[in-house]
Amino acid sequence: KLFLVACFFMRKLVLFFFVLLFLSACTLGSDSYVVQFDSGCSWEDLLLEEYDLILENARFALVVVELDSSLATSLAEDACVLRMNTKDDSAFLERIQSDLDEDRDDRIRDANLERTLVERDIIDRDQLQAELESENPEEEWPGGVISAYQLYVDPDSSAVQQLVSQHDGIEEIYAASLEWVWIADTVLHNEEEHWMYPEEFLTESAGLSTNPTGEIASDCEEQANTLASALIANGYSEQDVRVVLGYVNFGESSGGHAWVQVYENSHWIDVEATAGNYYGEETGYVEVTTDIPWNYFEYVTYPSEEIWVYYNNLYYHDAERNSGNAPSHWDEQGGSHLQDVQQGRRGPRAAQGAATFRLGERQAVEQYYLNR
Repeated sequence: KLFLVACFFMRKLVLFFFVLLFLSACTLGSDSYVVQFDSGCSWEDLLLEEYDLILENARFALVVVELDSSLATSLAEDACVLRMNTKDDSAFLERIQSDLDEDRDDRIRDANLERTLVERDIIDRDQLQAELESENPEEEWPGGVISAYQLYVDPDSSAVQQLVSQHDGIEEIYAASLEWVWIADTVLHNEEEHWMYPEEFLTESAGLSTNPTGEIASDCEEQANTLASALIANGYSEQDVRVVLGYVNFGESSGGHAWVQVYENSHWIDVEATAGNYYGEETGYVEVTTDIPWNYFEYVTYPSEEIWVYYNNLYYHDAERNSGNAPSHWDEQGGSHLQDVQQGRRGPRAAQGAATFRLGERQAVEQYYLNR
């Protein structure tokens, strides 16, 4: 009996090892690949396995997929494949990044974003800060506010609240913001620099006698401040939305600019708030541009050269002086996160540190806007 029992278990053990050997053989050579497909092909039909679509534009699609060596060899020979390599190859991802940034340059030209810099969207940082502080004396700031910039992000504005009641989620809100017309301060206000609160921008700018478009219009800071206000009003935490002031390069021109960043997938994504239509001074018409998706810059390098400050209604961070009251993840910058595919695209946010807003300070900020 003992002999029979021993034989039975030996057979089970041998069978187990054969199964293990078979599974090992099936997975031998399996690896994660980044595949760059021509967008003009039916590339989805070539992938029977589950894949992670990183992005797709008019020129190419980029996916991450798990393949064994034989399937990888077969796929690499397909005419739809522009490039393919393992996702651990940094040099390969750098070549992909170069393609993405070339596409970015085309998008910037199509949207004529250099107009925002030719007309000096944002004047010199120190001059701008002095002007805003002159218009908003420090003794009038509500509790918790440490910079005049913060006064221009107002999620409690009735006009902002109405906007988010009609548009839900970042895609809808961003699409609505593209309807705002960019126009230079020198045309709209006959001033080199003039900041409006979101309420003024949304309710008064269209009716200004100096506004030749008759539509909601202003330059980068109003559009960035109002977009950030709307995202916070729609439910984004103040920890995860901020306006950025800095120096950017849009190809033919460089200069001061304002845009938005949102914290998604454990990193900051740059969002270009002035990618919509604009008023052409030479033509006297509103010029139509090619839209840029809100999350376009998750894997495309935003062309910033210097970061001055980050802010919203509750938080402020001076990037040059490394000071302010913002959470610790505000120390991180935006930019392309294509290299993140090597570690996996998503992950939990790191601990944010002790920078939080006390309830009394939040109430003081809200009361300030209600009384204004």
